[in-house]
Amino acid sequence: MIKTPPDYFYHYTSVESAFYILGGDSPKSDKLILRLSSPEAMNDSKELKMFYERLEKLKATISIKRFIRKIANEVEDEFLFHVLSFTEEPDKLSQWSMYGDNGKGVALGFSRELLELDMKNALMHSDNKFSSKLAKCIYNEDEQNNVLKEIVNEANIHRVQTNEFSINRTYYSLKYSIAIALITFKCPSFKEESEHRLIRLIRKKKNNSQLRLSKINGLKFKPTNRVISTFTEFRFSPNSLTHFNLGPRCKIHDESLDLRYFLLSSGVKVDDISIKSSSSSYR
Repeated sequence: MIKTPPDYFYHYTSVESAFYILGGDSPKSDKLILRLSSPEAMNDSKELKMFYERLEKLKATISIKRFIRKIANEVEDEFLFHVLSFTEEPDKLSQWSMYGDNGKGVALGFSRELLELDMKNALMHSDNKFSSKLAKCIYNEDEQNNVLKEIVNEANIHRVQTNEFSINRTYYSLKYSIAIALITFKCPSFKEESEHRLIRLIRKKKNNSQLRLSKINGLKFKPTNRVISTFTEFRFSPNSLTHFNLGPRCKIHDESLDLRYFLLSSGVKVDDISIKSSSSSYR
C-alpha cells in the first residue's frame, strides 16, 4: 500500500541557526535560506553504504549485481550529494535532543507542496545542472529489498533492450533510481527519525574529466564535526514556513511579540503560521 506523503515537514535546529535561516543577519529579500550539506558530515556512519550491504545480500545473479554496483560507483564518482533533513514528527523528544539543541531549539515546519514549488523555481533559475527530489528515507530491510528488486528489473530491461555499455534513456533512468536509493537507504536504528530528505545531485565530473569544483557555482564550505564539508543553499519562500515549534527547554515564549516581529521582518505571514511550545516535559 502506497502511503500518502505528509503535508508538512519539520526541520529541528537551534534558535541561533533558525535566526540565520530566516535571514536575521542579511538584507531582506523575498527568499530565505536553508543549507543542503554533504552526507559525509552526518551522524550515520552507514550513509551511502547501506545500499551496497543490501545489494550484496540480495538474491540475484552475480552479473546483474556487478552491473548495478558498477553504475552505483559511477554515480558516486560523477555526482556530489547534498541533502537537507526533515522529519514527519513535529514534537518528538529524540529529535529535540539530537538536533534541537538538546530541547532548547526550535522545529521549523514547512508545507510540502510549497517546498516542492520552491524546488522547481530554484532549478529554473540555477546556473548548475542538478536534480532535486524530496524523498522519504527507507529503513526497513524488506522495503529496501523491494526497491533493489525494481532496480534489478530496470537493469535487466536495459541489458535486454541494448547492452550493458549502451548509454540511453533506460540507462539514465536506472542511474537515477540507483542514486536515490544510495542516499535514502538508512540503517534501521534510525527509523524513529521518520526522515525525509531534500536531495540535490550536483554533477562534479563529466566524461571522466577532472573535478569541476571551480565550475560549481554556489558551492560553499564549512567545518562540521571536525571535518571540512561542502554545502549549497536552498532558497525558499517565507510562505513555505507554516509552523514554528518551540522546544521543551526553549526560552522563547509562544506568545512572544519579539518573535512575531522578527518573523514579520522575514516576510512570514504571522497570522497564518502556527507558533506553539512543545508538549514534552523534558527539562
